[in-house]
Amino acid sequence: MRILVSICLIVITISDCFGQQQNSIYGKYVKPDSIYPQLNESIILKGDKTFEYFRRAAFTEFKVKGFWLIQDGYLSLNSVDSAVKSFEVKEAFKKNIHADSIKLKILYFDNTTPHCTVVINEGDKEAEARYTDVYGEILLPKKIVRSITVYSVIKHKTYLIRSCKSNYFELKLNSNRILNKEKWLLIGEQIVPIGLDGDYTNYTLVKQH
Repeated sequence: MRILVSICLIVITISDCFGQQQNSIYGKYVKPDSIYPQLNESIILKGDKTFEYFRRAAFTEFKVKGFWLIQDGYLSLNSVDSAVKSFEVKEAFKKNIHADSIKLKILYFDNTTPHCTVVINEGDKEAEARYTDVYGEILLPKKIVRSITVYSVIKHKTYLIRSCKSNYFELKLNSNRILNKEKWLLIGEQIVPIGLDGDYTNYTLVKQH
């Protein structure tokens, strides 16, 4: 009987500790103003396992809602719209494009045109960066293009070219940030977020009291 009671007490203690750990995570985490004062970034972790993320810098602003959980010591985040496509490509051969050229067209899903940097990878050669014009287009000399990576405000996925015969690529992007199973570092009462470049930032979000 004593053994059974002891086991029950151990289980209760472990459950209480886990519950306290979860409860201590709730709250608002903010980037200190002393670091990159032009950037305003915060995340609110709620007790119902939802979050609200906010980021404003220069001419960009993101507001993201979703769900959070602690997984293997990381803060795992999923946007409400995490199933929404963030990147879509239409690859084709078009006769009206000059034989010596390749055309790229980049749009947001609402058909507005972002100003983007596009990194063209030809395989053996060093990757080359090009910039879209006011129509969201880039005209390139005919090359053996292996992959395309788009940088608007957010670094989007790298697209691997399917056919060397293709001379037209239409890339559509999501204008909002989508968090899909992103794992942010959780260190005590600080969070190290993943930046728009896909890497961990060199600053932390600090819990407010």
